[in-house]
Amino acid sequence: MNKPLSFGMTMLASALGVVVVSVVSGLLMFIMLISMVVALSNMDDDGSTVAKKNTFLVVDLDRISGDRTASGLIQSFGDGKTVGLIDAIDAINAAADDQNVSGLLLKGDGSLSWASLEELRAAIETILTLRERFKPEYVAHVMMGD
Repeated sequence: MNKPLSFGMTMLASALGVVVVSVVSGLLMFIMLISMVVALSNMDDDGSTVAKKNTFLVVDLDRISGDRTASGLIQSFGDGKTVGLIDAIDAINAAADDQNVSGLLLKGDGSLSWASLEELRAAIETILTLRERFKPEYVAHVMMGD
C-alpha cells in the first residue's frame, strides 16, 4: 500500500498547481491582448479611401440590396458583394465632397424598386445643384443587357 502524502507535500502540490494555472492563464490573456491591439491598429480610422485625381465613382445598381448593408455573421452567409441603398447614397455624398472625384457612373439594368431609384435620383440631384457652382460634373448610366 502507498503511504498518503503528508500535509506539507499536499499544500506544496496545490500551490504549485495554482502557480502553473496562473502563469498559463496570464500568458493566454497577454496573447489575446496583443492580438486585439494588432487588430485595432490594422483597422482604418474611418474606413475611407483616398481617390486619385479625376476618379469616377461607379455604383452598380444590381448590387444594391435592401436599405442597409448586412454586417457581421449575416454578411458571412451572403456573397459579400451587395451593398445597402443607404450606404450607396452615403458613398455618393462622400464622393460629392471629394474634389478628386469628377463623376458618377451608374451601371446595371435598373432592378431596383421605384422608391429606391427615387432616393438615388434625389441624392444625385442634390449633389448636382450643390456642385454646379464649383466645377463641372459628369453623370452617366450604363445599361448592361443583351
